Amino acid sequence: MEKGYKKFIYAISFVSLFFIGLVLLFNLIFGQEFINIANILNNIATILAYFVVVINAFFFVRTKRSIVYMVLYIIAVLLISVCIFLPFVL
Repeated sequence: MEKGYKKFIYAISFVSLFFIGLVLLFNLIFGQEFINIANILNNIATILAYFVVVINAFFFVRTKRSIVYMVLYIIAVLLISVCIFLPFVL
C-alpha cells in the first residue's frame, strides 16, 4: 500500500508542477491577455497542492496517538475545503 501511495503522490505533485509551469509561461508570454486561462490553471495547481498536503498530513496524524491531532487535522481540512469551494457557491 505504501508504494502505491507514494506513486500517487508523486504523480499529483508532477501534475501540479506542470500546471504551475504553464501558468508562469502564460503570464510571461501573454501577460494580461489570457489572464482567465492562467487563473484557471493556477487554481487547479493550488487545489492539487492542497490535496498532496492533506494526504501527507493524514499519514503524519495517523502515527500520533493523541486525539488532539486528529481533531486539529479535521478542523484544518474543513477550513481549507470551505475556503476553496465557498467562492464557487457564492
